[in-house]
Amino acid sequence: MPCEVNTRFVILYGSQKGQAQSIAEGIAVEAEDHGLVAELSCLNQSEKYNLEKEKAPVVFIVSTTGDGEPPDNALQFVKGIKKKTLSTDHYKHLCYALLALGDTNYANFCNCGKTIERRLQALGAKQFYVTGYADDGVGLEVVVDPWLEGLWKAIKGALSKMASDKVDPLKGPVGDSPKQDPDSLLPDVELNLLSLNDHQNYTHKDGGAPHVPLAASLTCSLPPLSQSSLNVPALPPPYLHVSLQDVDSREQVRNDVADEDIPIERAIQLTTGDLVKTSLLLELDTSAYPTMTYLPGDSFDVFCPNRATEVEDMLCRLGLQDKKHHQVHVSLNKDTKKKGKVQHLPKLQPRPYSAASSCLKHPGKLHFVFNVVEFSACSGRPVGRRGLCTGWLFDLINPGKPKCSGSHALPKIHVSLRPKCSFRLPSDLSVPFVMVGPGTGVAPFIGFLQQREKERQDNPEAVFGETWLFFGCRYRDRDYLFREELEGFVTSGVLDHLKVSFSRDELEMEGNEVTTSVARPRYVQHNLLLHRQQITEILLKKNGCLYVCGDAKNMAKDVNDTLIEIIKTQLQVDQLEAMKTLAGLREEKRYLQDIWG
Repeated sequence: MPCEVNTRFVILYGSQKGQAQSIAEGIAVEAEDHGLVAELSCLNQSEKYNLEKEKAPVVFIVSTTGDGEPPDNALQFVKGIKKKTLSTDHYKHLCYALLALGDTNYANFCNCGKTIERRLQALGAKQFYVTGYADDGVGLEVVVDPWLEGLWKAIKGALSKMASDKVDPLKGPVGDSPKQDPDSLLPDVELNLLSLNDHQNYTHKDGGAPHVPLAASLTCSLPPLSQSSLNVPALPPPYLHVSLQDVDSREQVRNDVADEDIPIERAIQLTTGDLVKTSLLLELDTSAYPTMTYLPGDSFDVFCPNRATEVEDMLCRLGLQDKKHHQVHVSLNKDTKKKGKVQHLPKLQPRPYSAASSCLKHPGKLHFVFNVVEFSACSGRPVGRRGLCTGWLFDLINPGKPKCSGSHALPKIHVSLRPKCSFRLPSDLSVPFVMVGPGTGVAPFIGFLQQREKERQDNPEAVFGETWLFFGCRYRDRDYLFREELEGFVTSGVLDHLKVSFSRDELEMEGNEVTTSVARPRYVQHNLLLHRQQITEILLKKNGCLYVCGDAKNMAKDVNDTLIEIIKTQLQVDQLEAMKTLAGLREEKRYLQDIWG
């Protein structure tokens, strides 16, 4: 007689700034789509749950705050489970999964999640799904998305196991979930980003009352103002309170964002031909700025001010020409029902870039690489434009315009080094390492290899670890960035293995059909699979390091999933064990990422 499988599970969260709570609420909402019933509670709502008697699977979503402390709403729970009077079988009936949020830029990464898991296991609880350690320093989604995708099969597996255990009490406690198909960890996630310049429809539902035009103002902007790159809020007037503060805007920018005004000494276009993306290298002259010392792998912020012409146009439209040096403060009225949206929107942020050079090879210089982002015209954007920061940099250097000599002042940009960087070469020269960086993601690895080149020259008797670089681009002859320099590193022995994939060169037209050459990989993850044995040996036998730099949304996730697949096949373990192994490398800081959304 088949056993009846319960569909209920429990979600408990501890959140300081709302991220863990948001993830927990998202799981609760999605549960219904998977035929499950979720009971959601905050850890401080002890009256809503009872772990001492809980028989259903429990999912913990917890963040860490301060110097590794639990969030305020999880503090009492953590204190409770740390009591020494609790027996080692206190939670022997409990099966759990845990997702911990943290930031490797701070000490005690994911300490709250680790503390809870350590105590749960010490009290006899059993884990039914691998613990996820998400790093806000590189992007929570890199770990959170695949962890959530695999969670549903794990919950159903745990529920099924519990049901079968009730029928056959001789079976053991709930263990790991069944093996998962690797495709289950490739999430199909659509991020619905809040936009303040969404168009509002003010017609009545019955269609009887026509839309009444509104005058442009700071509280209700109209096209084309609301379509400008300044993103002036387009919310109805009753929700917003606007005030103007008389401040020196330039000093405000200088104090909050940038440390130095660094001159741009030269600019080089790295790509050729008619490509979707134009890649540029900028060389900054830091010789007069002793505080701008950096190591390969470090990153820095570039602050892009609003374009003067756009600011003047906006002030003219609003009739505020005399308020040029005022600061606009926008907040929601206290009595509005739409609280929380404006406060959660990010302010104009500096753009981070990775150093693409080494001070040992280029003293007094700082290189960085970027793609000029292009937004084509569409229904909601009548005129195409460039990205805010990359477009500003492009106009600033004005490639193609003859450079003036003599007393012509070099353009300057506001730059500040980012603190607490861990994306650096191993301190031990003998440690092997693997670098994965398609497109402009290769930038920090140019600095790595320049540094290693000088170290080899200065230490001719030293033993150096093996070096691998997996690079990818579209076309061999059009966007193979740093080709000559990379091939020179191979020739000199600085780079032992250079594996390059071209995503467009391998397409061959045969009539109206497109066929792909199977002999050569198209993307970096394909090349990783081809060299799975060497990758496994470097990471798991030689205690080497792996660095990934580039796009978080696609490339970093694909590489992460490929590494899990490599560990599965090479070690002959299941999906959960492979994820645990990769999480261990991340915690040991031997799997490092410098990625962007």
